[in-house]
Amino acid sequence: ANVPSLLSAPYLGYPVDEMVYRNTRKFILSEQNPTYHTSKDGKVKGYGSPHMAARIQKNIWPMAQIIQGLTADSQEEKLQLLDMLVNTDGGTGRMHESYNPDYPERFTRSWFTWPESLFAELVMSLTNQCPEKPVKFSLPETKQTDAKSRIKT
Repeated sequence: ANVPSLLSAPYLGYPVDEMVYRNTRKFILSEQNPTYHTSKDGKVKGYGSPHMAARIQKNIWPMAQIIQGLTADSQEEKLQLLDMLVNTDGGTGRMHESYNPDYPERFTRSWFTWPESLFAELVMSLTNQCPEKPVKFSLPETKQTDAKSRIKT
C-alpha cells in the first residue's frame, strides 16, 4: 500500500511489461487481494497493508488509492477516487495513513504529508498543470575539493 509498490511501478518510471502490469493491477484492486477492503455500502474501496496491527488491518490506505488514481488510464477512475478520498478524510480535510472504510473518522496519523502531497498531484493530474511521468531530475555538476585545499595556511 506504500510507495514503492507494484501498483506504483509505472508512476516511478520503472519499465513494466504492459500485460503483466495489467494483471497485477487487476489482482491488487480485487477481492482476491487479502488486503483489499470494501465498505459495507460498497461506496469505498481500496487496499491496506498486512503489517498493520490487528485492530486496523482492514483499514484502507489513502496513499494506495492515490497511486491507483495516478496510474489510472481514465479520468473517470481518477474522479471516482478523488471523490472517495475527499469523502473519507474523517472530517479533517487531510489525508491520513489509513482509515476504516465504514467509519473514516477512525484513522491513523492525523497529519501525514506524504499522502497529502500525492493527493495534490492527483488533483493536478486532472488538469494540464501536472508534468508527464517520469520526470527526470539532474543535479548540477559540482567541483569536488578535498578538505586540505580549503584550509588556508
